[in-house]
Amino acid sequence: MRAMMQDVFRVEIERVRFLSESNYLKFYVDKNEKWELLCLICSLDGDPRYGVYDYLNMLKTIRCSHLTLLKFLRERIKCGDFRVVQGEKKSRKTLRPNDGLINELQDYQERMMTG
Repeated sequence: MRAMMQDVFRVEIERVRFLSESNYLKFYVDKNEKWELLCLICSLDGDPRYGVYDYLNMLKTIRCSHLTLLKFLRERIKCGDFRVVQGEKKSRKTLRPNDGLINELQDYQERMMTG
């Protein structure tokens, strides 16, 4: 049992280190709602039916205001994490993650799957 727990902690330490040294993901791991938001945006990948406010309304882990997350998203867009694409409605702004962010997220998922 103790050896199994050591393996669990080793994997968790590797996860934390990988995220802290990442180029993109490190900005999303400090709050659950940021991580969930990242996953939602990446899973929808620019689907024009959804806009920024839709993403915020889908969040289940939200513990801060929508305004706080909107500011965070604007900052991440400015930094190049996402590209704004036109949604179905003229007023709807949809986000598409950049390739570097997607690649890093896939890298992370692979590491977590293989432990």
